[in-house]
Formats: sequence, structure tokens, C-alpha cells
Amino acid sequence: MLLTLLLTAVTLCALNPPSITDIQAKQRPGTRIVDITFNVLDNDSKQLCLMFYGSSDCGRNWNVELKHLEGDTGLISPGEGKKIVWYAETDYPDQFSASFRIQIHARDRFCPSAKDEGMVYIPDGKYVIGQNSGNMDEYCMDHYEYPNKRDSLPRVFVNFLEAESLCNLAGKTLCTEKQWEVACRGKAGRRFPYGEGYDAKKCNTESDSISPIGVNTECESPLNIFDLSGNVLEWVAPEPVGPGSATNGYEVIDYRLLKGGNFFLGARYAPCTSSQREPTHYANSHTGFRCCFAFK
Repeated sequence: MLLTLLLTAVTLCALNPPSITDIQAKQRPGTRIVDITFNVLDNDSKQLCLMFYGSSDCGRNWNVELKHLEGDTGLISPGEGKKIVWYAETDYPDQFSASFRIQIHARDRFCPSAKDEGMVYIPDGKYVIGQNSGNMDEYCMDHYEYPNKRDSLPRVFVNFLEAESLCNLAGKTLCTEKQWEVACRGKAGRRFPYGEGYDAKKCNTESDSISPIGVNTECESPLNIFDLSGNVLEWVAPEPVGPGSATNGYEVIDYRLLKGGNFFLGARYAPCTSSQREPTHYANSHTGFRCCFAFK
């Protein structure tokens, strides 16, 4: 038996938060397909978003990404008799566990919308950050590099202050280093957005030019965010590196971090934890950024 228990988790967002009840799961005999039924109740919202997470160790770590789902997932209306089909063979191949758990998140708070490819909601919780684990508040991140519009080229020749300003003009903020790393690594704490081993074919890390937004479809993080490895370096905020400033003999220079590597730096800067330190006025043909949104 692959699945033995379902757990629920609710993101408390509105005055009367959503609740999930009467959860049942059954694995189809002789298959790796799981049918899940449940009710979703909310008295003050007409639309909810559901997200699903898996754990192979009784819920200690939510280390399995449930992506291959059909049915009442994503944006749905509250109601009874909701149904999900999970194709476990694809997300959890060649493995069986009596300790497997599924966690369902229901939320009624949404990322801001704009005339672009939209943002990804990242729930609060415990994530791997650097060599340790830590708690993160919920936030949203753009699917792609600025301007977050499919088939456009990422905005480059942008310094740190310009990146901050452009995000603020859009009603967002420049992503912090922790927000950026969590989005890249996901709950399982991957080394690269697509897995543990470097693969030059997944992301634009060994080429001679920047790719248009949306082209690198395999360069996807566990949280459905693209191009966090390669293509263009991305400024992150707000912490300065080391002492925060230095002098070149004429002026005080502030430093910030760029993450993700670019289209020609290869494996060295491709990992989610890698970064490089540059002055805030630094800008060239492969420095870009992306925006986030933090709920207050």
C-alpha cells in the first residue's frame, strides 16, 4: 500500500479561514494511482487555491512534490465532494512506503495580478536555507525574470537600485536572498532547481546568448518558477554582503548579491545556493532581477 494517511493544513488568511474535512484516499488495485476525496468549506470566499505536498517519513519532511494531479486542484470554488487523482508513479517512481503522508493547503489569499505571466504563491513553513532549515513567511514570486512576460528578453543592464525601484513601481519588492533560495530549492532543498545533479541541458548555463522568457521549459523549480539557474544573474535584497560596504579610496561602495549564474558561467554559479558579490552600481549585459510580493 502506497498511501496510508492524509493530513490537512490550512493557511489562515481571512476572518473565517477555509477548512478541509472528510478526507479519504484509496489506491487503485494494481496501479500507482491514488483517488482522493474531500470537502472544502469557507464562509467568506468564493474562490480558494489548493496545494498538495507529500512526505515519505510520516510528515517530518515534506520532500515529495505532487505535480501530476487531475481534478479539483489549483483555483476552485468551496464545496463538498471534491476529487483529486494523483499519478504517484510519476512523482514518486519505483518506491513504496507505509509512512507516506499527504498535506493539503487551502488558502483564500492570492498574489497580485498584472499584465504579465503572474506570480507563484509560496506558503509559509520550514524550508532548507543554506546548510540549515528555517521558517519562512508566505510570499509570492514572479514566474520569470523581469519583465515577467513570455517571449520577451529579460531586462538587463540594471543595477541594484534600479532593480529595487522597478519592482516597487510594480507594487512589489525585489526578492530577498532567502526568498530566492527557497523558491529555487523547494521543500526538499534541492541543489539545482531541477534536481541534485548539474545538467547543462536543463537551463541556459552554457550558451552564447540570453534566452527569451518562457523558452527554458525544463529549467523549473519545485515551486513552478523558471530560470532560477542560468540565463541572467539576478539581484537579491536586502542584506549587504560581509561588512556591507568598502572604499576604493574615493567613495564608499555598497555591495549586494547576484544569484543564479547566467548563460555562460556554467556549473560554478548554477546551484541555488551560489551567489556573487558586486557593487550596487554594477550593471552589464547579463545582470537582471525578478520581483516578489510579501503579505503584510
